[in-house]
Amino acid sequence: MWLFPIIYLCITAVQWIITMVLHDIITKIHIYDVLDGIHKKMNLKKSWRIVVALGSTAILSLGTAQVTKFYLLSGAYFWIVYLSFGLYLFVFLLPWLNLILPYRRNFHSKSMFLFNMSTGTLLLWIIVLSIAPNIIYLDEAGVTSIPANVSLKLITIGLLIIYYILSVILMILANHIYILDEERTVVSLYRTLTDIKILKVKNRDKNRLDYQKIAVVNSTIPIIFLLIVLSIENVIKYDSNIQFVDNILVIATIVTIIGGFISTLFLGNHNKWIKLTSLVVYTIVLCFNLMITFLYTHSGFTLLFEIIAEGLHYFSLYLIAIKQIGVLLLNILACIVPYILLYRKKKKSSIDLE
Repeated sequence: MWLFPIIYLCITAVQWIITMVLHDIITKIHIYDVLDGIHKKMNLKKSWRIVVALGSTAILSLGTAQVTKFYLLSGAYFWIVYLSFGLYLFVFLLPWLNLILPYRRNFHSKSMFLFNMSTGTLLLWIIVLSIAPNIIYLDEAGVTSIPANVSLKLITIGLLIIYYILSVILMILANHIYILDEERTVVSLYRTLTDIKILKVKNRDKNRLDYQKIAVVNSTIPIIFLLIVLSIENVIKYDSNIQFVDNILVIATIVTIIGGFISTLFLGNHNKWIKLTSLVVYTIVLCFNLMITFLYTHSGFTLLFEIIAEGLHYFSLYLIAIKQIGVLLLNILACIVPYILLYRKKKKSSIDLE
């Protein structure tokens, strides 16, 4: 049951990174105002609002039907609902939150979290439909099956991609509104201070935000590396005999992402008890995670040395060694970076006070 909340958090984290990166790109190339102008014009016209609502409902209905057919009603997938105590059903329901995204005016941290989760789940729909076999199993054992409607599946994927792109654009606009609201809050809180002090506060808040972004983005590097290697193994049709180890590594890299989010608490602007507690929790979780990672990856060094010493030229063996060594080193790096950022933050604060 605990696995699904972690999966939803990872989906949210990935979508948040996509939104932030695209927001920075669009802001730098100066097309934000164009997108915002189109969005405002569409909201002013009642006919457009009706078209958007009906179109969104139709696409989400088609997407839900297809994802449900492949991943809920096919084979033994329905048992996951019971094993997850119903949490699995959120995969099919979360994207429907995007129906209210075009009409939302005010955004805060909770709404941004929910919309990132719903938009990220929409991306998950596209991925799982793309890799789904064109077969619908009629029984739990997978004995009886019927061919899926491939044309309808491809049409659904195409419509979901279009809807996802539009949702990401709306998320970028929402993210911009959220950042502006945060900046207005900071300005109103420090309006009575002198210009020099206000400048220092803005710079310090900007550095904190940068530190938090760096910590979260850095924590996703191990799982991105692992997924790339696993994808290569899938492309070359390599059937790993250590599937259990791969699962452990996936969990370890997910825990690293959770650690990245925990680190935002002691890198952010919170009271000392929250900072201290989050730092202790982060240290305990990451130490345990590193021990587990080392336990299942240290053999990669031995394997690599043996391959080189014996002059073997098996790409699959090199891939196993690189996968284990890479995950170990990247996990260690991801765990160390928040401590370095915390040190730099304290050093920067002491200089500002002087």
